[in-house]
Amino acid sequence: MRSLLLLLSLLLASVPAAAAAVDADAEHGFALPVAGEVVSGFDAPLHAFGAGHRGVDIAAVSGTVVRAPAAGRVGFADVVAGARWVTLDHGGGLRTSYGELARIDVAPEEEVAAGAVLGTVGTAHHRRGLLHWSARRGRDHIDPLLLLDRPWVPTLVGPGGWSAGDVPDIPRYAEWDGRHRRGFVPASAEAEGPGYVLPPNPNHVIAIAGLGSRTGEPPLDATHLGYDRDDVTELSYAGAGPDGEQLRYDPADTWRGVEAAALRLRDELRRRWDAEPGRAVDLVGHSMGGVVAMYYLLVLHDPADPTLPPIGHVATVASPLEGADLAVGLRRARRDPALAPVVAVLDLLSRKHDVGSPAMADLVPGSDVVGAVTAGWEVATADVFAGPLATGTRVLTTGGSRDLVVPEHRSDLPGADHIVLPGAHDGVRATEAVRIVLHEFLAGAPVPGEAGGIGSLLSHPVSWVEHTLPGWLTPW
Repeated sequence: MRSLLLLLSLLLASVPAAAAAVDADAEHGFALPVAGEVVSGFDAPLHAFGAGHRGVDIAAVSGTVVRAPAAGRVGFADVVAGARWVTLDHGGGLRTSYGELARIDVAPEEEVAAGAVLGTVGTAHHRRGLLHWSARRGRDHIDPLLLLDRPWVPTLVGPGGWSAGDVPDIPRYAEWDGRHRRGFVPASAEAEGPGYVLPPNPNHVIAIAGLGSRTGEPPLDATHLGYDRDDVTELSYAGAGPDGEQLRYDPADTWRGVEAAALRLRDELRRRWDAEPGRAVDLVGHSMGGVVAMYYLLVLHDPADPTLPPIGHVATVASPLEGADLAVGLRRARRDPALAPVVAVLDLLSRKHDVGSPAMADLVPGSDVVGAVTAGWEVATADVFAGPLATGTRVLTTGGSRDLVVPEHRSDLPGADHIVLPGAHDGVRATEAVRIVLHEFLAGAPVPGEAGGIGSLLSHPVSWVEHTLPGWLTPW
């Protein structure tokens, strides 16, 4: 009974509280708690009670001093089921745990600095001289090696194991927490290169560009998130060839409509499942590409279909999930004899859009496609244990703070995780902020940032003007 009570105390101590917040950087800059070889790496469980290895094991002789890898507050320091453990709260929902220990040198609620002695390594963990080091962000276990300044990666060279020597030293993105400054979304620098060494999860990624895109214009460079190029597929609006390679496409291929693209996406997902059975897929789409991803998820996806992979995450960037009022305005202008030549010239000059195309009709608020997405979302979220979200698919919607093409409130779905990112419709893709947010989301962590702000308030009058102004300019 005493062991059960202490285990409950450990779990409760792991729950973040406002009083436990510290000023430590809870995202990186950690050191190893002991100097030694990582002999067993992190293996994320598929669900909260699934099998896995929720941490790493570091070889260390019994009696080796265990030091705090970063500053924090002691949340737990006691015995659980006969073993001594210490848990540190680093703020921001991040906790790390250490065990089992031969001796504990800290007390609960004690503030410790980086390098402070927590205790010494015991011998009972798997009956070897090992330290088990685990980390949680919120309720989710994460790989503690990702907290290091230079994350360790597995290697098959020589004896194998884990090594930090071959990890490239890349500059980190500037810290961006998304908190409003007097109601305005904080700015973010343009990403000039990768900001992460390792990908946020082991899933394959299918990236879907927007209306008017062409081959080679993905929503963003996935290598910036730590992905290898072989782990990312840029969906072609022209489909795939006989051997499964994505065909080159141009803007005209994107005009065929959302449903046509979603069907191509389903075909590609089946190819992915055949190539890598058992591997989940994440979908990331910009503008119309996000509508394609959500239409597939909510209308076409069947989690029980054995030919389709599970969908781990869906992230949309500046996507008109509730329609784009600009599509209404352009279509009205095209029907007006006085304005139609102007629209035709714009189409000709840009060669990226066709106002009369099926795709443009799909993006009108209230269209069949928009209605199917919003209705499908309502049904899916009413019972998350049935339908397209049954396997635990997470959805994130994002809007641009200065987006005039898709006003921010049109990029959201009721009840979805949603935040506002800095930038205009296309510019938002280039920022470090969108990469930071997507990496956190795809890693299963709480997404930094806030929705709303002044940009959200202004997006409603922008929609009204785009929807209404063409009516003033036309005789009908």
